[in-house]
Amino acid sequence: MSAHDAVPPLDAATRELATRALAKQRRGEKLKRDEERALKRLRDDAEERARWLHYGAIPKRHWVRMSGRQHKILDDQARLYGVPLDVEAINLAAVVRWLHDFIADHTHTRKGDAGGGEDLDQQLKKEKLLMARMERMAMQQQLLSRETIHGFLQQFAARLRGCGDQLQRRFGAEALEILLDTLSDCDALTQQLPGAPAPPAPNEP
Repeated sequence: MSAHDAVPPLDAATRELATRALAKQRRGEKLKRDEERALKRLRDDAEERARWLHYGAIPKRHWVRMSGRQHKILDDQARLYGVPLDVEAINLAAVVRWLHDFIADHTHTRKGDAGGGEDLDQQLKKEKLLMARMERMAMQQQLLSRETIHGFLQQFAARLRGCGDQLQRRFGAEALEILLDTLSDCDALTQQLPGAPAPPAPNEP
C-alpha cells in the first residue's frame, strides 16, 4: 500500500485556502480561523504521507534490529513461509497483511486423515521450535568454544612474555616487571571467564 492509496487527497478548496493562508503567514499577516484549520489540515496531510512513505521502505538493517533476528534468519523466514522480508527496503503494510492472513489461515482446526488434528496453539509451538532451531544453527556457525578462546589467550600471553625479554634488554628490569604485572592481571581476568580451567598449583611449572 502506497502513501497515495493510504491517505485520501485533500479537496481542492481546502488546499487552495491553505496555500493562501501559508502565503499570509509568511507575510506576517493574521490568519482567520478557517485559514488556520485549512493550514493545519495541509500540514497533517503532509505528515501522514511522509509516515506512509517510511512504512513502505523500511531499511532491512532497521528490521534486523527491531526483530532481534539475524539477516540470514529473515531471509530463511521469507523462503520458508513467504514472509515479504527478502528485499532491502521492507514494506511494513505487506508484512502486516501477510501476518494477519497467516493467522486467519491457521485459525480453524485442521483435521487429519485419522480423525486427529492440531489447533493453532500447537502449530505456533511447532513454528517457534523450528525458528529456535534455525537460530541455534546460525549461532553455531559464528560462536567460538570456550576452549578455543582460552587457547588463543594462552598463545597471546606467551608471545607477550617473549616480548618482555626484549623489553628487559632495551629498557631494564623495571619494564619487564611492569609487563609481567599486567600479564598477571590478565590471567586473573581470564580465570573469571565461565568454564575457565583451574589455575596450576604453585609447584607446577
